[in-house]
Amino acid sequence: MISNFEREKFRAICRDILTVRTAAEGGGIGTLNEKRMHIALKRFVCPDETKYEADMGNRFVADIKLDDEIFEIQTGSLYPLKAKLEYYIENTDCHVTVVHPIPMKRFRIWIDPETGESQPRKRVPGVSNVFGEAHELVYISDALATGRVAVWFLFIEEEEYRFLDGRGKDKKRHSSRFERLPVDIIDEVVFAEPQDFLELIPEGLPESFTVEEYRRAAKIIHSKHAYMAVAALQNLGVVEETEKKGRAKAWRVKENL
Repeated sequence: MISNFEREKFRAICRDILTVRTAAEGGGIGTLNEKRMHIALKRFVCPDETKYEADMGNRFVADIKLDDEIFEIQTGSLYPLKAKLEYYIENTDCHVTVVHPIPMKRFRIWIDPETGESQPRKRVPGVSNVFGEAHELVYISDALATGRVAVWFLFIEEEEYRFLDGRGKDKKRHSSRFERLPVDIIDEVVFAEPQDFLELIPEGLPESFTVEEYRRAAKIIHSKHAYMAVAALQNLGVVEETEKKGRAKAWRVKENL
């Protein structure tokens, strides 16, 4: 649960971040190739810039290193972190927390790439939630299972700026994204212990369930994502296979996690 103090702190960072020059805009040391979303989250986790971009060897750079704790800010898919986390586990004694923002509320602003003019922002329906991101955990489930890695999901409100440079009459299909700007923080959830992952077991799920039943209960759109989420839960030791239901594989939540 996000406190009022933490929420005001995040809002202040979001306001300040508008004045930051990113690396793409000629920003200096400490920006790498970061977008403002990444910079804002890094400041939220740790305001001390001397703790940023720690060289961990083998060309790996930690976003934040506080003594024996590493924080990795990952605004996109968790897949690119797989090798990095494996390296940390094998070559350091550090505990790692992966910070991953989830747009619980999103507004989109379209920009004309020729004139720079922008349209009024509009609310984007159907943005993600914890179940919508559960499939991403499969990429780092082996690292999570060691107990040396945790995931910190931050549910945020964001503004997404996109160029009208795509296909179709409105030029919106396959358009380019310019920037994601955080506006507010709504909630949080941390996955650190096996019991924490029970948060990913939706209400109304049968005691013995198939991937399709999990997909429907969690309101996940794509069957592939539901399969990946169940696979992650199995890798983490939260669920186990049980007797098939018809021809379909079935799982159940393990007892005494």
